[in-house]
Amino acid sequence: MFMKFQDEICGMVCCSKSVVKVNGPIITFAVKERAIGKNGKMLEPKVYDVLFNTTEVEVRCICNLFEHKGILCKHSLCVLNEHVDEIPSQYILLRWSKDFKRRYVSNQCSKNVQAISPVQRYDVLYPQALQILDEGVISEVSYNIVLEGLQELLKKVQKINDNYCNNGNACGDVETNVISDAAQQKFTGCMKIRDPVKAKRPGR
Repeated sequence: MFMKFQDEICGMVCCSKSVVKVNGPIITFAVKERAIGKNGKMLEPKVYDVLFNTTEVEVRCICNLFEHKGILCKHSLCVLNEHVDEIPSQYILLRWSKDFKRRYVSNQCSKNVQAISPVQRYDVLYPQALQILDEGVISEVSYNIVLEGLQELLKKVQKINDNYCNNGNACGDVETNVISDAAQQKFTGCMKIRDPVKAKRPGR
């Protein structure tokens, strides 16, 4: 995961930003990202809207990488780099800390824990998955049981998710270059990032 975050940091050199709108403490930036394709040619630049709250020192990008993966995107980092000297603590998730594996045993998640966004669900499921992995590598028998169980579980979950999304429910990632007034109002009133932007689940 460190390498993925490092890629986002390196990607900052491909980004340039400009102020689009200022609404009190909320500044809307347009971050233009330029990238080189596999053929070595420069691709058409993409523009991402990034909202920054100067009072709360909180940022939200329309690409929603943090909401879905728990990693700040290059667009958000580009904005933060101008306003802060270090990454705000709310963007350093527990699961990325060095002592998370040691702490997960004493912080087992219960069924009563609310997990609304993908990031929150990840934080609930991740320690459970770690414990399964730790048990699964002890012996060949436990390894085979875990491997078979995970493969069967994956099939069941994929089937449920496909049915869920085919029924018109929102899921998956989304990219858009427009932030609606309603979205900005929600961001202004409640900066804490919880819910991902809705989108159709991409096909396999």
